[in-house]
Amino acid sequence: MHRMDELLRTVVAEGGSDLHLTPHRRPMMRRFGDLRELSWDVTDAEGIREMLSEIQPEAVRKEFADGFEATFAHEIPGVARFRVHIFRHDQGVAAAIRIVSHGIPEPDDLGLPQAVSDFARLERGVVLVTGPRGAGKSTTMASLLQQIARNHPRHIITLEDPVEFVLPPGRSVIQQREVGRTVASVAAGLRSAVREDPDVLMVHELRGAEVFELALEASEAGVLVLGSLPTASVRKTLSRIVAAFPREERPRILGMMADNLRGVVAQVLLRKDSTEGRVLGLELMNVNGPMAQLIREERIHQIPALIQTGRKSGNQLLDQHLMDLLMEGVIHAEEAHAWARQRDVFSAYLDSAQREA
Repeated sequence: MHRMDELLRTVVAEGGSDLHLTPHRRPMMRRFGDLRELSWDVTDAEGIREMLSEIQPEAVRKEFADGFEATFAHEIPGVARFRVHIFRHDQGVAAAIRIVSHGIPEPDDLGLPQAVSDFARLERGVVLVTGPRGAGKSTTMASLLQQIARNHPRHIITLEDPVEFVLPPGRSVIQQREVGRTVASVAAGLRSAVREDPDVLMVHELRGAEVFELALEASEAGVLVLGSLPTASVRKTLSRIVAAFPREERPRILGMMADNLRGVVAQVLLRKDSTEGRVLGLELMNVNGPMAQLIREERIHQIPALIQTGRKSGNQLLDQHLMDLLMEGVIHAEEAHAWARQRDVFSAYLDSAQREA
């Protein structure tokens, strides 16, 4: 067995989510959000380079030799898939490796409410899954795609960097394309995909005005588009998209968004209070008529108020979900306070918890 695969097996066995390799120190594993050192030999830069070369495809090895960084997928059958990012720094070569579950979790296992699962029933529109790094956006989208493939005869095309979850086809036809390997760019992949009779497109990140406009155009052509963005809330997601376009183009883009956006799932991963592990904290917007009108008129700052009053239809602000989790004893007051948008609401609970400690 390669040393690299042996190390990766160790991380999976210990429940890690990420592995960091840096010259002249032991490997570091992230588990439930915290980094800790592994009982493994200290390795210099050349040793790390040799370990990584054991799992690098030839094309990636050449890409890295000619540049400063490279990203690729690696799989240990029966164990897990991994997203490997290697890069250069002042001490040589380093790597950040994300462990991807070998299987795709069900929505219930992830803690996704029915309102999110219902997005898998849509036939067209744009659904955005957002959140900070490591919030599980790819896992949520893979779970939704698995539901679609299992229950509907669809043509599903993904544009990923790299391919993380390998989707079972179920009743569907699935083609997973990797940016930089089987398609030149996300924009090129979107232009190509709309000519390939798709029913569903998944884009790993809808970054930039060109890519988002292409996604909207695909939706207008009758395609369901799932895409992710590294934004923390519904409001910030919509504001970031609009800000990417010149002012003179915004009325047209806002109109397309109002007509095509079906929902935004903004998620974070929270530490559980009494047990090891983490739980999803969710902000959710199902776009209805009033919300679409606010988007069309660029009154995005008013949308959180509509979300807050729309819980019966599945909408919720993150603070509402944090309060639910806090009252149920799932998370601690410190965790709720740290992630809250309006921290003063949680201050009394935090003060009480600190007095009891």
